Amino acid sequence: MNKFLNFCFSFGKWFVSIVLVLLLITGIYLGGSVINNTLKADSYKMDYKFAINEPTQQQTTTQTKNTYKEDIIKVFGDNKPTDRFVNNTVKFIETKVEERDVADVISNLPVYYNDVKTYMFEIVKKENKLTETQVQQDYKNFRNEWDDIILEKYTIRYAEQRKARIDHKTRSETARTTALIALLVTLCMFVMFLIVPILIRIEENTSK
Repeated sequence: MNKFLNFCFSFGKWFVSIVLVLLLITGIYLGGSVINNTLKADSYKMDYKFAINEPTQQQTTTQTKNTYKEDIIKVFGDNKPTDRFVNNTVKFIETKVEERDVADVISNLPVYYNDVKTYMFEIVKKENKLTETQVQQDYKNFRNEWDDIILEKYTIRYAEQRKARIDHKTRSETARTTALIALLVTLCMFVMFLIVPILIRIEENTSK
């Protein structure tokens, strides 16, 4: 019986030692995961690049108030936008753009505008069998309509990116919470298993 108990104590020491090492490694990993997900929560970068397959239904976001006419005109440079387009863009910014995104939204607008315009030129030319000159003339004649379509697409793009940022933050916070709970469980198990070798040591000292 003593030999069996000695074997159990010996095996128990090795088993508990291995478990403690694994729990320690797991704890370190989970701790790193908590820190990583905390940093990732607000790391989403908004993407304003035009994509061909974008939806057409307009969405709304939170409201802020300011006027940005000079900034909008400035970023367009020589390709000066119409007053109507500028005013509509200001309205969009005031009613649907978060304050922290305003500079980003304005600075990315010209590139997006030109990308959509180029795409629409190609579509109009192909579908109506027009020349480049004819399409340019159509753009001049119906610029307000073209501007409305482009700005609507940009509004939708922003709303989508804002939602993606919120979803990204939610996922990161959820992952952080899960990792934190797992870390606490791991620490509890570590403490529980740490008691076992102490008891074994007490038993060994008592037997001597």
